[in-house]
Amino acid sequence: MRSRSALTLCIPALLVAAVGAGCADPQEAAENAKELKSDSRQIESNDDRSVIQLADGRWVEMRYRPGKGLIERHQRSTRGRWTTARTIHRTKAGPCRGIKLRARGDRVAAIADFGHACREDQAPDWSVAVVAEGELSDWDTDVEKGTDGWPRARFIDDGVRFVDKWHSGTRTLLWTPDGGFDKRTAWEGIRKSFVGTWRAEDGSHRVTLEQGGAKPPRVTITTSDGECEAHGQVDMIGDVVQLPYDMDKVKGRNPDALCPPENSMPKNLEFKGGSLRLTTSVESDDADGYRDKTLATYERVN
Repeated sequence: MRSRSALTLCIPALLVAAVGAGCADPQEAAENAKELKSDSRQIESNDDRSVIQLADGRWVEMRYRPGKGLIERHQRSTRGRWTTARTIHRTKAGPCRGIKLRARGDRVAAIADFGHACREDQAPDWSVAVVAEGELSDWDTDVEKGTDGWPRARFIDDGVRFVDKWHSGTRTLLWTPDGGFDKRTAWEGIRKSFVGTWRAEDGSHRVTLEQGGAKPPRVTITTSDGECEAHGQVDMIGDVVQLPYDMDKVKGRNPDALCPPENSMPKNLEFKGGSLRLTTSVESDDADGYRDKTLATYERVN
């Protein structure tokens, strides 16, 4: 029987109060856990098939089968018979960029990407993470849509961690023997000086900026006449907050109206000297050929 580690055990609250100790969030503990090196040996790897040898000598194979999806089989023991091939993830879509298969001890993890145009060098439409251990009789799977795929599986003391970082945040997928898969996304926030509600000095609209964290940082733009209210995700790029090209409009008689109404892209919010201004880049006679044009200036409401 597998023993539990501190990752999966939690002291009851009353006992914690008595001894003056706390119980860390298992997900946070796993995100900070030290990565352990894979000890499997790569036997074969190509676009459609991957074979590794585990530390105990068993071989594990994963491959794509056209019209079926991701197939797995393995040896029951060292130099033993192979199991019957079975489908782990069923799909008729094509594979992308091979299969990332690795292991530590008897714990095996793999990443397989799928898409409808991957053979034409297009990005995958979804990524599948799979993990099993011991006899490899039960495989847990997680499907992540709209992603370029997990970079690799990282082994930790009591689980497997998949991490995908980009400029706006970090997505972490954790697998543990007791809990299976658990996914979290931590978004990069914007600077506190931007957060809050701002009123345009000409009185035409308001801009509200919300911080990131469990949800991405967002902007809400509302015109004073009620003709337009729009929402969108923002990014902190250097010293400016970049507004999205496409806003999710929730109000507005004119479906082509913009909030604010001037049609210029991209738009950035800059904070200087305690005030906020909305700018866009326009052509000029400057050395670099562009300059910032101010579209609106704001004063803080709250």
